Amino acid sequence: MFSEKHAHALRKCREYLAAGKASQLSVRAGALFFDAMGLAVASVLRGEARGWDQVRRAFAQMYWALEISQHDWLQQGLGYDLPTGSEIATLQFHGLALAGGANAEADWIARFLHNHMMAGGADNGVGDEHYLAFYWRLLVAQIDNTWVAQDKITDDMGWFRPLLEAADTPAKFERALTAYCDFRLSRAFQFEDANAPRPRKPADPMYVFEMQWIAAFPLELFALREICRRTTGQAPALVGDHPLLQSPLMEMPPLLPLVHDELAASFEAFGRRTYGSHWQPLLAVPLLSES
Repeated sequence: MFSEKHAHALRKCREYLAAGKASQLSVRAGALFFDAMGLAVASVLRGEARGWDQVRRAFAQMYWALEISQHDWLQQGLGYDLPTGSEIATLQFHGLALAGGANAEADWIARFLHNHMMAGGADNGVGDEHYLAFYWRLLVAQIDNTWVAQDKITDDMGWFRPLLEAADTPAKFERALTAYCDFRLSRAFQFEDANAPRPRKPADPMYVFEMQWIAAFPLELFALREICRRTTGQAPALVGDHPLLQSPLMEMPPLLPLVHDELAASFEAFGRRTYGSHWQPLLAVPLLSES
């Protein structure tokens, strides 16, 4: 399934590159990243040597595609209340950047995600309100370089709340982490939590963790660990007696330097050609004010 979808997304990206269609390219590249990561995660889980190389290629391609997306967004003067069409892929890219030590890329995309969440644009592409409330606090902590205050950890985070509450207290974190992983697996199978008697209704919004490879790769945990490390000097240990924590996906290698394969080079060249002197990779967009 992933192979066919990936091949289709790749063809469409190349068509949009040739036609100079930045907006369409941005959306399709999000789908390409999602499918490429599906193939990569499957390879890592099978123990194939190429798996992490596939992850690095997918990351580099998505980085340049997101650069095009942000430049297109700014050039058109679009509001952050509008959906991008790649909300979930962009959130996973952010977590992957932090997991793989791509700090400049993580800080860069965090600002766009911050504005997109604040203005409500992300709500159109991510129906999982608990996840959004949790991830919002991680983004604010990253940008402010200050760990999440206890009074900012609220009930609208659901099962994410105890994880955040314990993140800066090692003695409590392992227990909270194991319970969180049970919750996460429940969400992957469409249950609200480990205590839910039946799956969500088909008409209800999807949980983020239902979505294919995201079910197996807890990038939000890497994001939490790295942001906590930056802001407190302590990194919560992502270890415990749980299958998610004993997966080869938890042995994340560095993502830098960026892979510069044919497609990544084509994306970069498209950006330079299309935006000329306005092409500024890693441009920090101004933050929207909470007031």
